[in-house]
Amino acid sequence: MTADLHFPARVLFGRGVLDRVGPLARGWSEHALVVTDRGMPATGLVDRVTDGLRAAGVEPIVYDGVTPNPTIAQVEAGLEAGAGRGIGVIVSVGGGSAHDCAKTIALVAANGGEVRDYEGFDRSPHRALPCIAVNTTSGSGADVSRYAVITDPGRSLKMIIADAHLTPRLAVNDPLTTVGLPSAVTMATGLDALTHAIEAYVSTAASQVTDLFALRAIELAVADLPRAVRDGADLEARDGMMLAALLAGLAIDSASVGAVHALAHQLGAVYDLPHGVCNGILLPVVCEFNQPASTERYARVAAIVGGGRGGRPLRALLRALGDRVGLPRGLAELGVERSALPDLAARALDDMCMQTNPRPMRHADIVACYERAL
Repeated sequence: MTADLHFPARVLFGRGVLDRVGPLARGWSEHALVVTDRGMPATGLVDRVTDGLRAAGVEPIVYDGVTPNPTIAQVEAGLEAGAGRGIGVIVSVGGGSAHDCAKTIALVAANGGEVRDYEGFDRSPHRALPCIAVNTTSGSGADVSRYAVITDPGRSLKMIIADAHLTPRLAVNDPLTTVGLPSAVTMATGLDALTHAIEAYVSTAASQVTDLFALRAIELAVADLPRAVRDGADLEARDGMMLAALLAGLAIDSASVGAVHALAHQLGAVYDLPHGVCNGILLPVVCEFNQPASTERYARVAAIVGGGRGGRPLRALLRALGDRVGLPRGLAELGVERSALPDLAARALDDMCMQTNPRPMRHADIVACYERAL
């Protein structure tokens, strides 16, 4: 076995660990930039974080301009919010969008230049400012990864930054922060975690180590996502989904993902669609395409998703799971037009995530997958 493994510096997991953020942040700086999305302050979680920071002697400045599919302009606005304030630590509060924006702010703040300078692999000379990623969803894995995805509207492109200097120094996973999530957000983020786990397991960069994370994440997501969607106050299900997201995030940080993400990124860049929803719709059809290249691994995934009962193809099992959690039936429901598919496919061919897909894809293959997902 050969493997190139990447792990975060520290992870806190469990109910109540949110209260430890302030004292730990104080170990880095007396001034923090808190990065979050526009709806998060209403939940009270941002106040809990900022109150904890102040109690520990850290003065917070809040930037709450992040949207789903964060943009270059939002990273620049976050940099401006913290400019000249002696910021020594970044604290992101939210899901993947907040974390990706915060991580990129931390990277550019430490290295200078423009956001576009860091597109691609390991472009930074210096480690990012310390970043604490406080999860309030169970999906992205961005709290433990060296990846950030930032939209460049000028190119209608989801720009991928892959950099070892990008990984947060501390990931905070408190399942209690997810109890108030709407069922639609629980569904979308949970399917994102499941997609991460499956794509990491079949990745050409998979190893015995990442397999351990990925397989357990699949088991947890299949068991606990329907429960968490049905009853947001089910704490055992919330625990299970946060652990699934963490394990899947650890898996993709070393094994990466594949064609599901490559195709989904284009939908987010062009149509500004929810990433987890796109992943959930595309996952069954891409798995069906990839299956001949990794028969045994997909069979094992099917056994987990099907609860050990044989007979049904993985595509049908994943679609049935989507139906159980309220996933739209196809991309057409989200406004994707058939006429746009050739251009989307051309963009997907150049996506970094294609590099670790188990089966090579041609333009016609990608168009066909999009068509089956309409």
